[in-house]
Amino acid sequence: MSFDRDAVENFLFLEARLLDGMAYESWLELFDEKALYWIPSNRDHTDPAREVSIVYADREQLAFRVDQLLSGSAWVQDPPPRLCRAVSNVEIREVEDEDLAVESVIQLMALRRHKPRILMGRVHHRLRPHTEGFRIVQKKVILADNDEVIDDLSFLV
Repeated sequence: MSFDRDAVENFLFLEARLLDGMAYESWLELFDEKALYWIPSNRDHTDPAREVSIVYADREQLAFRVDQLLSGSAWVQDPPPRLCRAVSNVEIREVEDEDLAVESVIQLMALRRHKPRILMGRVHHRLRPHTEGFRIVQKKVILADNDEVIDDLSFLV
């Protein structure tokens, strides 16, 4: 299967822009109905069924999280953080069936209550071509410090 590298990168940039702008409903629309979103909490990140995860959610659970964030009653979002992320090192690793396995690096700066926080990690997307570009079938974010204490992860990575 052929793919357009620019289209893949532009999709990742769109996802980053939606997250930075806290356009969580639009971000959720990027996910396939059977999507999985996983942020492991240790270096091995091998089996979310047997290990604790920072996040392990299907689309329905993500929708619940988005509703919470947009409800106005999420006190951990008061005041909301200012977010800015950079997506780089985009590699299209493999093509299976019609899906693309894409790996990238994110650097995310979150500023809340005058305290900046930097998160970095490697992101693995499994993308499925869709009439409107792509849909996320799977997203796995391996934070560089995922085996350390993470004080505040009240936003979506």
